[in-house]
Amino acid sequence: MKGRSFIFTLLLLWALFNVILPNATGEENKPVYDLLTCIKSGLQNHPTLLQSQHMIKYYRHGVDLAKSKFGPHVSVSASTVEFGNKKTALTLITTPAGAVITQEARGTNYVTGITVSQPVFSSGSLLGLLGFYAPSVEREKNNLTSQKFTDLQLRGDVIFDIIDAYGKILKTLNSLKIEEESLKTSKLLYKTSLTKYNLDLINKSELLDAERILVNHQTKIVELRSTIEINLGTLENKVGGSVKISKISGDKAKFSSILSDEDSLPSVEKLYELAYQKRNDIKAQEAKIQSLVENMKFIKSKRYPEVNLGTGYFYKGDLNDPDSNKAYGWNVSLQLTMNLFDYGENKAEVSQQESLIQVQREILRALKNDAAYQVQESYQTIQTLKATLTANQKSIEKAKETLALTEGRYKQGLVSELEVMKAHDELAQYEQAFFETEIDIVIRRVALTKSIGSDVLAHNGL
Repeated sequence: MKGRSFIFTLLLLWALFNVILPNATGEENKPVYDLLTCIKSGLQNHPTLLQSQHMIKYYRHGVDLAKSKFGPHVSVSASTVEFGNKKTALTLITTPAGAVITQEARGTNYVTGITVSQPVFSSGSLLGLLGFYAPSVEREKNNLTSQKFTDLQLRGDVIFDIIDAYGKILKTLNSLKIEEESLKTSKLLYKTSLTKYNLDLINKSELLDAERILVNHQTKIVELRSTIEINLGTLENKVGGSVKISKISGDKAKFSSILSDEDSLPSVEKLYELAYQKRNDIKAQEAKIQSLVENMKFIKSKRYPEVNLGTGYFYKGDLNDPDSNKAYGWNVSLQLTMNLFDYGENKAEVSQQESLIQVQREILRALKNDAAYQVQESYQTIQTLKATLTANQKSIEKAKETLALTEGRYKQGLVSELEVMKAHDELAQYEQAFFETEIDIVIRRVALTKSIGSDVLAHNGL
């Protein structure tokens, strides 16, 4: 018996320190994430942005690779030729620099040397060597530029997704706060209704109506808490999954401060113009098209002759007779290569590249159309939300008057608790609608800022 009591005491202590106390203090110990903290984490850790940064490095190395084709190349080579025991006449041995040696050889011969080669004219190599225009280099530079603009566009997408997810949580948190206040009021009024019912002052139907309103608030609170957990998971995903977000700041003022204080909007025509000039996805596509144009120039340049200059130092000898057939010294070679007939290969490459350029130009046109649609949609939505906000403000004022009047009549015994509960709920609905509209205006303004290619966080130093 004493043993069981001891075990029970240990289990109770374990539950106290491992379950009850952590749950009681866990909410207070959870880190609170504000919007800027979430955005900073997203910009640092989002997989899409990390991948984009690696692609920028990739294209930057591509520029270096293209430039390297125009500089001198140094190589070391060694070769052997086996002639057997018979004398062989007019044997040709090519040195590393391209010079040809004619000799009579016996046994095993070898040639070693070091070579420096320099392209003189090949696909703009002379201009490239001098630091001027070269199609292959310009092609890679435009690829790099396109990726940089793509990175900025992805950055804007990540920021908007985080703000949108954060705003949804704020709306749900405010709704939960209102429901919890309404629940307190509903409980008090339900208790009063129950007392009146026990005194036969109201009928069963009125009591059930009051109970139904109470249960509805309780159910709504459970649903809202579940929704908050789901939305927190969505926010974690938008941030990049790098942090565990279990609590956020519910300060609407801080959320709204993500934008500058300027509230006026230019004309929609001006917004179209800004979008065409500043949107990063449009700039990225234009750079991509230019890269294809430069590549087509590079393909066309293959039709012209190539000239390479080489120089080297070589040493040759006979392994079987080291003291004879030795030769060494410097040599210089000039190599001219010209393609006389390629069965239409270069023409087909050019035609293929032209078709690809046309495809990308159509994509650019579609991007501009999409930009115009996004600008118009965000602009019109903001105007509608502002009108809705004004209407909600008037509805709140009217609902407050109705509640005050209903409470006064209730004190006079002219209406039941049910009427007071309905008046409270009506005011709460308008207040929640007003709050959600304010949040939606901020989100749509962020969307409009993104749609014209501006940086929503420019004034925040991010």
